[in-house]
Amino acid sequence: MEASIKVIAAFLKLLKERSYQQISINLVTQEAGITRTYFCQLFDNKQDLAEEALFTIVQRLLAAFANSFRQADSTHLDWTSTVQGITLIRQHQAELAALLNVNYSMINLNARFQK
Repeated sequence: MEASIKVIAAFLKLLKERSYQQISINLVTQEAGITRTYFCQLFDNKQDLAEEALFTIVQRLLAAFANSFRQADSTHLDWTSTVQGITLIRQHQAELAALLNVNYSMINLNARFQK
């Protein structure tokens, strides 16, 4: 597994258990099994990690839904891909809500996502 994906997965796991404010870089590195130095090679800070986590989830969702339309003909959607997209939303509902509510002076994920 690519290191950044492993760190994002660890961060999302922690986000299910704790609030964003309760998650430290040290906690993420412990969960991911990497050093803080390696974390800093991958991400600038926790906010950067939060952005990447959000964009990773959204990218997976968009890919699933885009696949629905790519495989569809003019009258039918590919329901398998559509269900996969909906399943992804349900699986990541808590993380998405938490990430979209992260608002700091340095970062506003909701505004960045809308761009």
